[in-house]
Amino acid sequence: MARGWIDGVMLPLVESPADVVAAAARLSGGEAPPRLHVLIETPRAVLDAPAIAAAARATGRAGGLFAGLADFTAAMGVWETAEEPERNFAWFLGAVVVAAKAHGLYAVGPVPPGIDQDVAQWAATWRRMGYCGVMTVHPKQSAQALEAFVPSRERLDDALARLEALEASGGAAVKLANRVVEVPMCVPDLVVVRYAVLAGMAAPERYERFRRLFQ
Repeated sequence: MARGWIDGVMLPLVESPADVVAAAARLSGGEAPPRLHVLIETPRAVLDAPAIAAAARATGRAGGLFAGLADFTAAMGVWETAEEPERNFAWFLGAVVVAAKAHGLYAVGPVPPGIDQDVAQWAATWRRMGYCGVMTVHPKQSAQALEAFVPSRERLDDALARLEALEASGGAAVKLANRVVEVPMCVPDLVVVRYAVLAGMAAPERYERFRRLFQ
């Protein structure tokens, strides 16, 4: 199969590593076969999520794991999909993101249930859980969801101040204003800078320079 204009393929209702291997084989061929994006959205898939993520990684074409909340809740016999999913289905959403991160994949959160809801807040919920994005079905949702994954200028400036202080100290603990700045406490600041790079708010070289402090 020639790649052509196809950059990636979403694999719905994947339930086992064998499903990923079979899909990869059918979507092979050509100079650059498409990347594979896997939807985790059934009870069996949740139980096998780490093995599914490992199988996707082994293809060399893995994109990420996507949390399919609507199909999962339907399979569980639940109809209140949008009722506090971060509390009622934290175990499902946590299993997906942990499996993805354990195998070097990104994780994408579920689709917001409404077009006119506070999508930015919905997306922020999954960002705080470790997801790097959310699925959307409408341009209005996409614009709002993006806000949750772009740090504010104030938050970025705070992160840069602490990282620069840490860099100036050679990685040793240092006092900045009324706060002790040390490597473990600055890990979230490094994440902020990484997202800022993706949003075009910071230079990649700056992120790489700070990242060496944590090696």
